Amino acid sequence: MISIDPEFRDRFRPTFVAVAVSAAIVALSGCASSGGSSSNGGGGGSDNGEEEDTRVLPTYDQQAILDDDGDTVEVQVAVIDAEFRPSHEEFDGRVSGTKAVAGDRDSVEATEDDDGNPDYVHGTPVAALLGGQEFGISGNARMELIAAADDHGTVFSGYVRDGVAHAVDEGARVINASLGDQWSTWDYEETVEQIQEVTYEKPQEDGESETIEVGTAAVFAAGNDGNNLSKDDVTEDGEGEYINPDDFEYLGEVWDQILIAGGSHDWKKHASSNYPGQDEEIQDRFLVAPFTARSATNTDDDAEGMFRGTSFASPRIAGMVTGIIAQWPHLDASEATGRLLETASQESELYEENDCGPNEDLNCGYYYLGQGHADFEAALEPKGDVVQPAGEQVEDDESHDVQESYASWSHAFGNGFQADEELFDGAVAFDELGRDYRVDLSGHHAGGFALDTHVRQRLETHLGNASVAGDESIEIAEGVSMAARYTDSGELLTGRFDMEFDDTRMSAFGFQGGEENPMETVLEGADTAMLSSTTPQFTHSLDDVAGVAAEVGLTDTFSISAEYWSGRSDEDPAERMLSEDTVGLSDYGVDRQDVALHMQATDDLRLSLGQGMLREDNGMLGSRGYGALNLGDEHELHVTSFGAEYAVSDRLSVTGQYEYGQGRMDGGAGMIRSIDNLRTEQATLGVAWDGDDHQVALMANQPMRVTGGEIEASVPVGRTVDGEVVREDRTASIGTDGRQTDIELGYSFMPDRDSRFNANLLYMDQPNHDPNASGEWAGAVTYAVRF
Repeated sequence: MISIDPEFRDRFRPTFVAVAVSAAIVALSGCASSGGSSSNGGGGGSDNGEEEDTRVLPTYDQQAILDDDGDTVEVQVAVIDAEFRPSHEEFDGRVSGTKAVAGDRDSVEATEDDDGNPDYVHGTPVAALLGGQEFGISGNARMELIAAADDHGTVFSGYVRDGVAHAVDEGARVINASLGDQWSTWDYEETVEQIQEVTYEKPQEDGESETIEVGTAAVFAAGNDGNNLSKDDVTEDGEGEYINPDDFEYLGEVWDQILIAGGSHDWKKHASSNYPGQDEEIQDRFLVAPFTARSATNTDDDAEGMFRGTSFASPRIAGMVTGIIAQWPHLDASEATGRLLETASQESELYEENDCGPNEDLNCGYYYLGQGHADFEAALEPKGDVVQPAGEQVEDDESHDVQESYASWSHAFGNGFQADEELFDGAVAFDELGRDYRVDLSGHHAGGFALDTHVRQRLETHLGNASVAGDESIEIAEGVSMAARYTDSGELLTGRFDMEFDDTRMSAFGFQGGEENPMETVLEGADTAMLSSTTPQFTHSLDDVAGVAAEVGLTDTFSISAEYWSGRSDEDPAERMLSEDTVGLSDYGVDRQDVALHMQATDDLRLSLGQGMLREDNGMLGSRGYGALNLGDEHELHVTSFGAEYAVSDRLSVTGQYEYGQGRMDGGAGMIRSIDNLRTEQATLGVAWDGDDHQVALMANQPMRVTGGEIEASVPVGRTVDGEVVREDRTASIGTDGRQTDIELGYSFMPDRDSRFNANLLYMDQPNHDPNASGEWAGAVTYAVRF
């Protein structure tokens, strides 16, 4: 798997090797060594006399892809070539075995002249470019080095086919053959069947393995004669230099497992590299990589040199195929090579020209470069959206786009979700090819409550509440009254309509989101605007709240009441999704219903015991989840409440309330499946003194917080070869460690009916329910005059 940052990727660049052979007896025509290269014409794609392109080409640094345990993923590959020096330091720990398949030879090393120097060089630098310690593109390749040359360095077609058979026996997922005329050498029924039969053993959780046919990818060098591989007038002498896919008897069956490697110089074709020409079938399997490379050589165990030729372009490309397979072993040879083809860079200006080919009417990019410059980074990037399926199969009609998956946790959770690392570590998502990518959800999973933003909003609300008007009460008729709070501009903030007759009182009320519920009894005896809020903070995101209430006397001592209120937020979810600001509680609704028994214990003391239910749509305690972090459609919290009101004197009153909630949530089709035994609490104690012109209020408020619960999640962590999503069921405890306590002193003075002075001082201990947070202070002084 690949780990995704907030751009959903970490970069890897493995690479690999390739060689080439002739039809009967062939020299190493797939490359030129350090002595130079052929220069017989490259056509319109040559770089002679061209100004150097300063754009950055795809990189070819060595990369090693690791598994979940941090170990290197090993991919079996094979290099079929003329010679190898296995003792070279480049091959330390990178070679799985060696095999000489040419006649009676039992050594893969080149023969030596009288001075002890090797008679020929080719396979050592090629293999070192594939998977060597320093020069190798792929740190994942474990190479079977197969020598197919006789004592004179001549490679026979039959030996190459024997090499293919041995490579397949060793389970090679990729074969590199940087030799000439591979299309005729491999066009045999037995050879084609062999590269189709390689399988991959997928480990299963039960310790068994599942077998899937993946086949072997083959990478061929294009050759270094500057020729058009689609040339029509093929001569007998030049037969081996061209490809005619229509003449294939068997190779066409595995054409989608083959890549042809051309050589590039900067953004254009190297002058000496063969090129695909006008045949679209050749263009479809053609890629380019740098024509020149530094690599190991076979004169000594630490020798190195410069090499030129398409034989040294193909290892780069084959190594990329190796890396793709290391990343996603379930991909077959066609899918692995196909991904590299479809993500090749086409930034070359040749793709903007359309005057190439026999009739000067073909696109020059495809004509000279095929699909373009091989780009391993692009190949590892997701194809299409990265999604998490809701069901059990990777290809699921209901899937969640990771970029649109977000959870915004309310203040009740302590401005965050402390269990997210424990729950979602190692989660994966899938692209259109079914490849799994590890996704980092830390940036999509956070508190939606910012303390400074909340305090600023409360201060703004306070400025409106601390008006001259304050609460205005009107007695319409006997037993019928109305109370309202307005801003100085006349906007209605809260309203309450009461009717009393005999032992019954009926009320209708409403308030804007962010305002106090006018039915709250805390500080009811003081007309003093406060910064702290006793109404749960998740109501602040609602537009408007409306409700009804009734209280009926049963005896002189006991009465019973019922209350219901409802609020909605009509904000469009798409407008604020994944914005830099707090994610809005879009399409969010709350309903609250309560029944309470009241006891007038004495003339001055009233006690209450209540039972209620909080029901939310598309949220939980104000938290919202989208996509793979969906929180479900409905949530219920059963609330038990205790209250006391004590009139110390005609002017001084004390009020206290405590609520305990317990509920559960059935999650949606994302990773969060349920929250069980959810527990909440909140408490308020208020003291109010109401003088003729002066009013004082002291309040200690503990906002709602989650004290405990267990969250269950089903987290996708991989896939099986047949497309089934591998999930882990995880459980984590939730709950805040701290307990925010707001202590506020409020003072109000009205020297006359047209002016009011307000002063408030608020101290917040353990803000956001964080036991390690420093206390915060807030204060406000207002003076309002009405003209």
